[in-house]
This record gives sequence, structure tokens and C-alpha cells, in this order.
Amino acid sequence: RVLFRSARLLACNQRSSKQELRDQLSVMNRITAQRPDLELLEASAMLQAALGLFKEAEELQRALIKAAKNAGQDKIAERLNPHLRAYSLKRPAFDPWPE
Repeated sequence: RVLFRSARLLACNQRSSKQELRDQLSVMNRITAQRPDLELLEASAMLQAALGLFKEAEELQRALIKAAKNAGQDKIAERLNPHLRAYSLKRPAFDPWPE
């Protein structure tokens, strides 16, 4: 869990370097390939947006919202919406733990 927490903080920190963001995204991609997890994938979308990969971040966030809705988790889907809006406006994540 430490990994996804640091990924979220890096993604929302405007002082994070592109290299730090790329390195963290690479690690997250390896982990989520073996263990897809909503929190880890959400952190990956945040990192993508921080790197300016808004289309990818938006697509991933939409998929997470759809999965949450399909699982009957409407509150989680609602929580994911603010960052989806940000990505669609070409803005990075603004809150490491939106509630």
C-alpha cells in the first residue's frame, strides 16, 4: 500500500520531476499487470495525467468508473468523477485521496 500512496502524492505534487513520474508509472504498470486493483489503477491514471497523458488517464478513469458501477459501487464511481473531469480538461489530479 505504500507504493500506491507514494504514487498518489507524486502525481499531485507539482514539483515532481517527469523522471520520477515515469519511473513510478513504470513500477505501477508492472504491478497492475499482475494484480489489477482499483486503487493502484487509479494511482496509475493520476500519474498518467501528471505526465500529460490525459487521453490515457481519462480512458483508464472511465474504465474504473464503469467497473465500479458494474459492481454496484456507485459511491466509488462518484468519488472517481472529479479526476475524470480534470483529465478531460487536460488537468492533472488535484487531490491524492478524493473522498
